[in-house]
Amino acid sequence: MPRKKRYLNWLLKGQKKQDKTSPSTTMAEASPASYPQASPQATPSAYSLHHSIRTLPYDCFVQIITGEELKPLIISGNPPVDELVSAWDNISDEYSNAIKSGKSKNVFAAYKKYIRIDSKMKMIDAALMYLTELYDEEIAVILHENGYKLITPEPDREKYLKQIKFVRTQAGSLVVMLNQAVAAYKLLSPDNEHKVERDYQSFIDELAILSKHQGYALRAKEITVLEYCAVINAYMLYVEANKPKANG
Repeated sequence: MPRKKRYLNWLLKGQKKQDKTSPSTTMAEASPASYPQASPQATPSAYSLHHSIRTLPYDCFVQIITGEELKPLIISGNPPVDELVSAWDNISDEYSNAIKSGKSKNVFAAYKKYIRIDSKMKMIDAALMYLTELYDEEIAVILHENGYKLITPEPDREKYLKQIKFVRTQAGSLVVMLNQAVAAYKLLSPDNEHKVERDYQSFIDELAILSKHQGYALRAKEITVLEYCAVINAYMLYVEANKPKANG
């Protein structure tokens, strides 16, 4: 069996294993996030900060999710740490309520969802890379069973690659889903009990996918978190409604 196909089979087994995994112990309650060191008490008129997803730029939200500092909440001045914590708690609740995809209040469930999506992304990517070089019916069927358009042999190389490009575009929704899983896990478990990382660029790449779907550029510094949530909800509804049904 070619090395690439062995690797693909290993990824597929890993994905199935993650689906069957169950926790051996109950996770502890989520602990408070890493916050800036307490600063001297400021007067109410000396500072201002974001308290809601209605005003918080998405760029600031991503900076907090990926950097775990609350400074991006500050509009001006030097607010006390308890005000920053309170503002972030409110923003976290609003964000969780605004996202209409499947949410979990369980830390382990959120982590497991991240692992499952990450595993699927790797498997899909490996499958498409293999098919780009050589058609394989078994691999094409595996992709189809995972909800993607069935890739068929095509003597015209350009038409064949067009099928692969279409499936890769379909799989773009996994990037969005993975970022959502990371955000959910970090909000539930700010101390990051398990290693879960998506860098700033990953979220910007997600905006590129959403921008293509929307038909106009979504800029992280120009949209609020509330506007982002509305786009995410519409996109995931579109993906679900247009998901092809696997045979059997």
